[in-house]
Amino acid sequence: MVRGDLRIAALGLSFLVAGALRAQTSETPAPAATPTAAPAAAEVIAPAATPAAGGSRAMIDALGACVESGRLNVEIDFVNGSYPAAPAWGVETSGIPRAAITTEASGGRVQKMDAAITTGQVLVRGKGLRPKVYVLAFSFENGKGVTKAKFRGKGIWRPIVSIFRGVAMGALRKLELNTDIPSVLRGEILGAKTPTPKPGAAPAPGPTPPPSSTSTASAAPTPGPSFLDLVDEVRIRDSAIVAFPGKPLALGEMVSFQTASHAQGEFPLRVTVDQGRFRPAHGGAAAKIELKGRVDGEIENGTVGFGGAHAAFDRGELRSGSYHLL
Repeated sequence: MVRGDLRIAALGLSFLVAGALRAQTSETPAPAATPTAAPAAAEVIAPAATPAAGGSRAMIDALGACVESGRLNVEIDFVNGSYPAAPAWGVETSGIPRAAITTEASGGRVQKMDAAITTGQVLVRGKGLRPKVYVLAFSFENGKGVTKAKFRGKGIWRPIVSIFRGVAMGALRKLELNTDIPSVLRGEILGAKTPTPKPGAAPAPGPTPPPSSTSTASAAPTPGPSFLDLVDEVRIRDSAIVAFPGKPLALGEMVSFQTASHAQGEFPLRVTVDQGRFRPAHGGAAAKIELKGRVDGEIENGTVGFGGAHAAFDRGELRSGSYHLL
């Protein structure tokens, strides 16, 4: 599945087959089966995962893209470093900070976010005479931005910030918060804010690359800094999400399906995350993911594979299913 590091260790599912169940093996296709009542839930031990392009980050992004609404409780461990968050503004982490974040989502985006730095220090540093502010906590609302915050100034900015709170709030509002669910799940809560070009201004032409006598292929661009460079580990706990209808989801090559386009129940698919862990790729090491929880809902157009055998179904229902992704 995902670079050999993803497998379903335990997957208990109850399927209520509402459409024809089609089974086939690598040898001889079997005829279509007659729909039957739901079998009892069973624990399935899956074989080792098959590598797939994109890795664990692609997996967590695919899961996040399915989320329509829900509540996410996330804890992020940072490494010490710096990130150029906006023109003339940077974010510096020291003392190995940890952030506790609670979000409420709807419409596929974060609507509210509450964040607190529980250990270490996160500094928003302005260049020149701009403020330098340690962030202790903040609240965000979609459409309003940062609505409240706890902070203190660094050095000579400490008395200034304590008196003129608007100075520090202005510094925090220079940051670009990512409000899409995949970014929150992987801990990339800050993006890079680029300067807005002046109206009518044409972009400056770039330099013409010299001709190459050995190859006509252009060199791959060097990736710029990312906020993920500061993220050591993301932990997810006690979270519950509801999926969009008609969204495809594949767990490597073993399980793939689409959430119900027209669910008969209250929701297409509901997933709880009892505990989860995501480590971004660093220093040549591949990203890693682990998720444990429960799943209920309606799915369609899916396939399940075990070894050389595969089964395809038109429609099914998951009842009190449990999953463990590694």
